[in-house]
Amino acid sequence: MKLSVLAIFIALWVSVLAAAWGNDYQGGDNDDDHYHCHHHRGDDGNDHQDCNHQTGHATPVFGRTLSGTPYPPSPRANEPDDDEPGSVIPNPGGPIVPSSPPVNFRFMGAGNNGTNPPIPRAKRQSCGGSGIVFDTSTAFDSDTDIGVNGSPAEPSGAKSGNVIFSTSNWIAAISTDGGATFTVIDPTVYAGPANPATDGGFCCDQVVQYLPSIDRFVWLLQYTNTNNSNSALNVNRLRLITFHPSDVDTKGINSWIYMDILSSNGWFDYGELGVGTTQLYLSTTLYGPTRGLVVFRIPIEALNVVGSLTYRQTNVNDGTVAQGSRLSQNPDDTVFWAGHSDPGTTVRVFKWTESSTSYSWNDLTIDSWPSNTSNFVSTCPGNRTTNWLFVNSANNIIGSTRRSNNEVWFGWNANSGGGFPNPHAQVVQVNVADWPSISKIKQWQIWNPNFAFAFPYFYTSSECDDVGLAVVFGGGSFNPSSALVVLS
Repeated sequence: MKLSVLAIFIALWVSVLAAAWGNDYQGGDNDDDHYHCHHHRGDDGNDHQDCNHQTGHATPVFGRTLSGTPYPPSPRANEPDDDEPGSVIPNPGGPIVPSSPPVNFRFMGAGNNGTNPPIPRAKRQSCGGSGIVFDTSTAFDSDTDIGVNGSPAEPSGAKSGNVIFSTSNWIAAISTDGGATFTVIDPTVYAGPANPATDGGFCCDQVVQYLPSIDRFVWLLQYTNTNNSNSALNVNRLRLITFHPSDVDTKGINSWIYMDILSSNGWFDYGELGVGTTQLYLSTTLYGPTRGLVVFRIPIEALNVVGSLTYRQTNVNDGTVAQGSRLSQNPDDTVFWAGHSDPGTTVRVFKWTESSTSYSWNDLTIDSWPSNTSNFVSTCPGNRTTNWLFVNSANNIIGSTRRSNNEVWFGWNANSGGGFPNPHAQVVQVNVADWPSISKIKQWQIWNPNFAFAFPYFYTSSECDDVGLAVVFGGGSFNPSSALVVLS
């Protein structure tokens, strides 16, 4: 689908608001080779690369631990977070009717360009933050930002000082003047050529975050799968690139470190990054004989140098209920993610603390919602035959953020049905203070009787716990577009 240019800034705005792998994902020994490399352009104008060669060693720890020499895998520890899943604590189930009033829009000016009224400041000054004004895109246009006709823009972005790094599904752009101008860069330059044994070359699904503790951007790129008819050989890779803001000029990125994550028994899709206190979390859905969400944990400090590192991953079998879901943003020292263990009634919440070598989960029964994916349909005013929604994303928990130590928000695409005449977004706020016991704080919806809402995405302000919300709407009299909200 094609979204308005405002959508290019969704993930960037949400971020600004808050101012390799083995052959068996169930554990076992592994001797695959992995590389952690530094790439730079020399004064002679030529490219240079220095790599540290690692041989992975696996230890099953609610998933597996892989370690590059000389560091051994951390032993499994009996910590409170290692408990078996607790008992299900249901909340009284309610009928399939809206618990929140319908959401409408008051459209503002097209941008602060001198001819249209500016969009009002979105940040409360009492929190110590500066205001945010949205302008038109100077980085991407409706043709180049999607790369393939009909593909979503899927924007992402991060900033450090005057350096802004913004990506869409297929291309990327960098600004060194605070967003006044952008230079479009070609991701294939940094991804390199395809390797028939591991991938089909750079594809899409880019994500970027900023790592303040090491003053580096981290850039996730997904590669095309090998398209082998044998699903065990139909593999791909993810590449993590990090670079300092000082490594950027108007021509692009001049020096970077990268780390490749190779899949097996399937291919990776739909990646996400979450920046913790000392760890970088990466989630991706593995599509193979077993389909499910896999979460990786990588030490942030190890992404600042070329050398050995220890990294961990969850078991794909545990993530079957969460395929297509995304990590909580603002994780601090604990990351959360979720899936639907019983679509329409029950959310399964996962928790993984930075100090623990294992993760745990618990189920929470909430008010029922319509979960029939055949009803995830919305059409545009000029085309009443084509569904602009992506059916495979129905029920995916796309929005997730840790609002405080004790509260996590989850939002997902819900279908039409019952009291909801159109697809909409369901949101639940969960109390995790007494883990493994969890409870519902509030459940509400983003909906309208005349058009659809979808793809909710959250980010929490570090200053006053306000939650930034980006959401897409369309159908009825609207072509697909996007909206931005601050929830106090």
